[in-house]
Amino acid sequence: MPFWLNDLGIVSALGVGHQQTMQSISLQPKQTLTEVTSLAFEQRPTFVGLVNELPLTASMRFYQLIDLALAQLADTLANIDIPSSRIAVVIGTSTAAIQEGERGRIAHAAEGKWPEEFDYYDQALVAPANYIAKKLAAKGPSYSISTACSSSAKALISARALLNADLADVVICGGVDSLCQLTINGFDSLSSISDEICKPFSGDRAGINIGEAAALFVMSKEQHTKQSIAFLGGGESSDAHHISAPIADGSGAIAAMTTALQDANLTPSDIDYINAHGTATPQNDAMESLAKILRSVLLNI
Repeated sequence: MPFWLNDLGIVSALGVGHQQTMQSISLQPKQTLTEVTSLAFEQRPTFVGLVNELPLTASMRFYQLIDLALAQLADTLANIDIPSSRIAVVIGTSTAAIQEGERGRIAHAAEGKWPEEFDYYDQALVAPANYIAKKLAAKGPSYSISTACSSSAKALISARALLNADLADVVICGGVDSLCQLTINGFDSLSSISDEICKPFSGDRAGINIGEAAALFVMSKEQHTKQSIAFLGGGESSDAHHISAPIADGSGAIAAMTTALQDANLTPSDIDYINAHGTATPQNDAMESLAKILRSVLLNI
């Protein structure tokens, strides 16, 4: 039984909304990164996927990203007439509004007090889900998932589980993260940040470029728009190999792909496009390449 992704609100370094995003992908994919010095320690120049509509100095940028994405769903949500208790929210995030904590810490060190708008709760991982639920007056389950780069994908799988368990009729699901020093310097401490524009799967790849975005879907049991896309299946694995490195033989990725195909009742020949993680880090790209080769051999495709 398919579930439906009825609409998408999206904002990233590629732009705000579907049209800007597709134009950036097709016309100028290499011109969307911004060089900044305010995020890395010692003001080291770093290329990031910055949402240029929101200056880095803007207050509450995290929630502003959500607002930009949520506004794009207004028409679809207005045409869905269900009780508020049947609307759930599941959001993937890595940092929540940790940037506000960083900004507050700097202000406190300089002035001896926290900014008036500072609220420690904004840094809680559940904050984005509850923020959306409050804006929509949604009374169903509301929670966040934080599993690093897989957070938003797992949010979609979790949203489908809520629908399948009849705990909701509509789920606002997806992911949101904003640029902050924690993420940039955390990856940099692992020697995973590139000093230039990243080169996924290249022999001279040297690391990742960190970005920010918000992407929100309206998932439901019923198809609500002509543009709705069927969500057929998903797969997850947890190899627990290492705190920051994937298992090198690609078995974790293979397990997830195999489960997704089985869940959707599809075969590899049904798949036209695979979106690689493509971090441009030596370990991840090597694992993904190996997983693709091994899966092709195992399935003889």
